[in-house]
Amino acid sequence: RAFLVTGVAGSGKSAIAHTVARHFSDQKRLGSSLFFKRNVTERPETLFGTIARDLADSDPEFRSKLLGVVRGSRSLIQTTSVLRQFQSFILEPTKDLMMVGPLVIVIDALDEC
Repeated sequence: RAFLVTGVAGSGKSAIAHTVARHFSDQKRLGSSLFFKRNVTERPETLFGTIARDLADSDPEFRSKLLGVVRGSRSLIQTTSVLRQFQSFILEPTKDLMMVGPLVIVIDALDEC
């Protein structure tokens, strides 16, 4: 599921994102959080790799499944295809993953990268 917060600049979207991230972090339910900044050059190609790394750091089962997907595939690890990263780093490892309860990923200001 996705929850998208939209609004004009200065309307509090980032404050909401930080509050949600803090709440779910306190609950041990924050899978990953990324906060992009205006005028800071960041590549969107790192988005799903970062999320996958954060999930692997917090869940040994996800880590094992992710390693199974990327092991021996240098081209996959180095790909800049956002679609391929999403499919390989997020969808494939979570296909048969048994997770209990909600896990939240917060992405703020994606349009800034």
